[in-house]
Amino acid sequence: MALDKYYKESLKEGIPENQIVLLTSEAASLIWGGLYDIKFNWKPSHCGHRIGNAIDIGMTNFRSSSSPHVTKMKKILEDALTGKGIFHFPVKSESPAGTKHWHTQLK
Repeated sequence: MALDKYYKESLKEGIPENQIVLLTSEAASLIWGGLYDIKFNWKPSHCGHRIGNAIDIGMTNFRSSSSPHVTKMKKILEDALTGKGIFHFPVKSESPAGTKHWHTQLK
């Protein structure tokens, strides 16, 4: 839902389709940890992924993009994720303030 909104809002803002930064996940989670945490022994910073409500959205594609709309697209993505109060960024260094990836988690 939020990722679809990012794409649609980018188009609505006049960003050409071929310049919209594709989103990638650097880490996801499965309920009860699943295959990602079979021994249930993860420590910070990825311990939040064991619950099944977190995903890391990679910023590599934003950093390597030559589109002049990168800053606008990052803001659109942030608004799409937080707009309805469903997602938040519990780790400041892994939020829109950071550069590595965004650790996005359901509230």
